[in-house]
Amino acid sequence: MSKLKIAVIGCGRFARSFVELFKCHPYVEKVAVCDLIPEKREYCQKTFPQVKVYSEYHALLQDETIDAVIIAVPHPLHSEIASAALKAGKHVLLEKPVDIAVSKAKQLNKIAEESGKVFGIMFNQRTNDLFQRARE
Repeated sequence: MSKLKIAVIGCGRFARSFVELFKCHPYVEKVAVCDLIPEKREYCQKTFPQVKVYSEYHALLQDETIDAVIIAVPHPLHSEIASAALKAGKHVLLEKPVDIAVSKAKQLNKIAEESGKVFGIMFNQRTNDLFQRARE
């Protein structure tokens, strides 16, 4: 079985957790990270020297070695970057929320359906007891 080659867009706290997690996964290989902030890119270059580091996501999405992206950027950019990634033929895991506008979220869902790629949203609080009780 070949490894899924993953990139992380946004090198903040959550993204660093994902990159660390993939160090020990046998079927996942992290190949790239991306961030606009030079200090975050420098941190990633020093901490993860085996991965490519990009300063902007458009260049990363052109990398044909990348199968999937995890998007962990400020939420106003979620649907914009996820749409571009799906259109570039990448699978997408998106941090919550999808977008702050319902119309943009619906548009992204349509793009995801048409892409034929896997699209998921990370709801990291879904197993929290408080939210489980609220759902009940």
